[in-house]
Amino acid sequence: VDLPPGRHTPAPWVNVIAEDTAGFKRMIAIDVGQDDGLDEGMVVLSRNGSLVGTISLIYADFAWVRLITDPESTVNAQVNVTVQSRGSDVVTPATPTPDAASSPTPAPTPQPTLAPTEPVRALAKGDLRRRILLDLLPSDAIVARGDLAVTSGHGGNYPRGLLIGTIEDVDDRPQAPFKTATIEPAVDLFGLDTVLVLLSFKPARLTSP
Repeated sequence: VDLPPGRHTPAPWVNVIAEDTAGFKRMIAIDVGQDDGLDEGMVVLSRNGSLVGTISLIYADFAWVRLITDPESTVNAQVNVTVQSRGSDVVTPATPTPDAASSPTPAPTPQPTLAPTEPVRALAKGDLRRRILLDLLPSDAIVARGDLAVTSGHGGNYPRGLLIGTIEDVDDRPQAPFKTATIEPAVDLFGLDTVLVLLSFKPARLTSP
């Protein structure tokens, strides 16, 4: 699992023993619970380290995980946009060409400068159609199909930088204060047989003042 070293220690693999996709629920059950050191709110990942969901109901020897496609799931997210990838003409200043007679060294060719990424923050939430919607994107945010959505770490309930999925479509409505996008999850959430739980990360469970 590709996680930042020294930040998050995953638990051993645990088994998925049931799915509850009836009605509005998008949940899976795992075969560990309170007796194994788990607690509500803990983050659950897939084999490739992408976000699956959080523990929502816990019992002595098993627990239910709310998937990120569940209508009650909300995740503070961000899309890292690189300016140059959007057609920017940022380049290094041109170097004057020296006189060939006075210097045998050829002039360096100006090279494009890769601009730093700009985090565009939004809210990833499940919906009734088993999708993930990226909501509250700023109207001037430059995001496109294929961009990666990750957890922002804001709010303290998820570590920063966990992969959520890939931008599939962007709904850009003129004059609207915000735009929305659809995210394709990084893993098939309905084909899971094993997952892992981050035991070392303790969610903040922030409440309104």
